[in-house]
Amino acid sequence: MADAALATPELTGRAAKKANKKAAKAGDEAKGGGKKKILLIVAVLLLAVVGFVVKTKVMAKPAGPVKPVPGATIAAPAMYINLADGHFLKLGLGLQATASAPKDVGSAQAQQDAIFLFQGKKVEELMDTKKLEAIRTELVKQVTEQSEGNLYDVYFTDFVMQ
Repeated sequence: MADAALATPELTGRAAKKANKKAAKAGDEAKGGGKKKILLIVAVLLLAVVGFVVKTKVMAKPAGPVKPVPGATIAAPAMYINLADGHFLKLGLGLQATASAPKDVGSAQAQQDAIFLFQGKKVEELMDTKKLEAIRTELVKQVTEQSEGNLYDVYFTDFVMQ
């Protein structure tokens, strides 16, 4: 319709200028509508990508320390530890090494830690499985820290009280 207004020779002056402005405005709106749709689609895609990156990278749970893989078990010779009230404990340890530990992991430090933890304990205290497990957990903590990651766990292979 605006093109028809341009083509008629009877429009002159102000009317011609008005018709030309209307035609230009209609043409710009038609062109701009396509550009707006493309910009809107690009913006939505950009938001989707940013959301995906934030969800997977930024909000991802932080990785905790890597848990070592268990390896061979090393048997420490049984030892006698003095308990309270003239009693003693025969204790044998099995030391679970990590898979990456060298083959010559010694047991002396673990045995010394066990002596310090059990020495002077009462028989009644060691008969309580919860207290005994707490002592074992403390022994595991000390042994794994001192072995610089070469030992994984500690087991009681002999446990005789008298």
